[in-house]
Amino acid sequence: MDQNQMQSAMQAMTAWLADEHELGAPPSKIECAGEFDLHEYHYYIFKYKKGFLGKWLLGVCGGYEPGDTEHCGHVFSEMEPYDSKTAVEKSIQMVEKIRAYWMQQAEELQKQQAQQPPPPYDRESVTPEQEERKARSIAILKEKGVPYIEHLPVIEIDVTPRTPEEIAKRAIACLLSVQVACDLAHDGDVEESRKFFHSMLETYGVTEELTPAERKIFFGEPAKQDAVNLGWKYEAYWPLIWALGLVNELKYPDQICDCEHAIEVVSSCNSFEEFLQSTSPRSIEEILDEADLIFRYDWACVEARIHGKEAPAGLNSSVVVERHWGLNWLIGKNTDNDDWDTVSTNT
Repeated sequence: MDQNQMQSAMQAMTAWLADEHELGAPPSKIECAGEFDLHEYHYYIFKYKKGFLGKWLLGVCGGYEPGDTEHCGHVFSEMEPYDSKTAVEKSIQMVEKIRAYWMQQAEELQKQQAQQPPPPYDRESVTPEQEERKARSIAILKEKGVPYIEHLPVIEIDVTPRTPEEIAKRAIACLLSVQVACDLAHDGDVEESRKFFHSMLETYGVTEELTPAERKIFFGEPAKQDAVNLGWKYEAYWPLIWALGLVNELKYPDQICDCEHAIEVVSSCNSFEEFLQSTSPRSIEEILDEADLIFRYDWACVEARIHGKEAPAGLNSSVVVERHWGLNWLIGKNTDNDDWDTVSTNT
């Protein structure tokens, strides 16, 4: 057994289980219980306990190429009891299920990209400014070890900047919708949540800013997955408040945003006017810099996903695509990306 690889797999399994959508905390105990090869990849079987007195449960992590410590994204557990007699068989079943899921996702992604309008890039003429921006982005990609391709196009620079008021209204409406969505997704007191955050919409005067998807969260009967999807808009909201100067920098997208700060920048203000006065809007050039960079991060994530691999260089693909969403909206005024619900994140 490759001990370095196994330890890496154990860390990945532990991190997966600790996610808020799984156990919500690291397992109290975890042990490697075996290994196997499948589809030219190597996998590790783990048994773990939620609590010290709990039953052993089954998990699997892989696949790994020889000597490699980065898995291809096949980390999973159905939280079923561990049985040494059936562990390999059940682990293989889980891997096949994950592979089938990601192959379907890749196929659906390709279909969606074929149907969506093209992203806001001018392919006919490239200015020195665009080339310099692209070069700066690629330099960052190289520094971070993120794959890239030279022929990925440049960001369009002939954009209509959104006003600080426009960004501020969209940000607040998004943030308040996310709060209700999170309560829906986690089976909270939905009616109380809707009532409270609707009053906040009125306080800040942004009720009319709600999109159809957000209105459904407040007033309709959304599916739980709709709520989960909208809950991720925290990450699309983050570049909006960055653009307003309320976040110092857009850090490397390997982890979720600071939700406490995301809420506080709005909740600390008693009115929309007070919130707007607290902002220090950034230039369109700064926004374009980040839009170009996230476009290339997202390409790397999509390329990995299509090939059934984990996002490279520690990137969190969910954070990346949502940040891409927010930045494309910021530069998408009077384009196909003007509608918050249907922003394109094509790469």
